[in-house]
Amino acid sequence: MKHFQLFEFSFKPSRAVFKNPLMDRGVIIPPGATLEVNGQIIFDTDELWNFSNKFTGRIYFNESGSAVTLLKIHNHDSTAEIPGAEFKGEMINTTGLVLGSANYWSYEPTGGTGTPSQFSASENVAAVDTGMTVTAGNLYGLTGHMQMHGTLNGGTVNVAGVIGILEGAGANTEVLHMAGVQSAVSVVNPATGTISHYLANTVGTAVIDNLLAMQASQYITNFASFNAAATDKAVEANSATPSGAIAYIVRVLIEGSPHYIPCYASKPS
Repeated sequence: MKHFQLFEFSFKPSRAVFKNPLMDRGVIIPPGATLEVNGQIIFDTDELWNFSNKFTGRIYFNESGSAVTLLKIHNHDSTAEIPGAEFKGEMINTTGLVLGSANYWSYEPTGGTGTPSQFSASENVAAVDTGMTVTAGNLYGLTGHMQMHGTLNGGTVNVAGVIGILEGAGANTEVLHMAGVQSAVSVVNPATGTISHYLANTVGTAVIDNLLAMQASQYITNFASFNAAATDKAVEANSATPSGAIAYIVRVLIEGSPHYIPCYASKPS
């Protein structure tokens, strides 16, 4: 058992306040809790932070203009399956918004105008460090799982592993691009294997209805937009009339009826 003097403590009738001597404005407040504290947070070899689950705790900081990181979790050279933080529970709500974890951050630059290199509510970075080698397995910067072990029974049920949403009624005068989901690839093309912006992979033998589905497609101007054409690339300029054998056809469902796009065996010339 190890003892570390990390916080100072004070008490009020309805709450206990834990203060870090180095950040005297940052507090952890468990409302309505009854605590017995000896002035130390006690760590053992298995757990770094172990508050009772019998009260609701808060970490609160409200100092305007401060450049303080509210909470940092560092765990170096760990062999744990979850070395950072785990959140787990059961949501018993029957209606309304139900969130297991939420990040709400507003960009409010001083003076009302800003030029951030990046602003996001959350960032996930998974790195293979310099000098390290991976010979098998899967590497993901972010994963989203929707596990369905119960029953889905409703015509308005919408399910997605990952969803990107653009919303708001701001005055968007000029932008470079806006998209619900973006992919930016900046890596060296592998000597063997394939690199793609998007990969769709059906696990198992179940037949999937669509590779891509569009709702309210009557409000979409173009099926796809390409900014340039080049020889032997995704889009190539060619003035010849298509002819010759059709090697494949691509099925497209439009207004509930199947239609077919021909794929020629050779390039028109």
